[in-house]
Amino acid sequence: MKVLTTMIATFMLFSCATVTPGARDSQSIEQREKLLRERVIKMWDAMVRRDRETVYDLHDPFGRAKKNKDAFKGRSVPVYHFNPKVESIDIQCNIATVKVKFEYELRGVMVMGKEVSQPRKETIGTETWIFMDNTWYRQYVDNITDSSFASY
Repeated sequence: MKVLTTMIATFMLFSCATVTPGARDSQSIEQREKLLRERVIKMWDAMVRRDRETVYDLHDPFGRAKKNKDAFKGRSVPVYHFNPKVESIDIQCNIATVKVKFEYELRGVMVMGKEVSQPRKETIGTETWIFMDNTWYRQYVDNITDSSFASY
């Protein structure tokens, strides 16, 4: 499966380099960036509201194919997000790198049988988004293993 997803991602990158601008899809660069910004904001709004269903739906189809929606929605996440702000967007063909500044805190994380919490901290996260079927999807990254089901 990993070989297949790598081949698909590679094909998407190379096909972008060989197609004339505007022929890839019906959206201009400005429209694609606007759509990406909207999708990023929708993702982060869902994370702030702890709306796991919307977060799941905005992830790439490769990750969704490997991760059951009900299991994803039902997983307890002790991380709380606040005040997200898109810092930068860099679109290279069908792949985008997005930097988001946000605050987070940990509440009730169990570490070696002891409950641990951490006060709010500010950070900047870097996300990868892929443009497929005329929309953007966030690369699914498993926070426990820090791995993805597809590399772009």
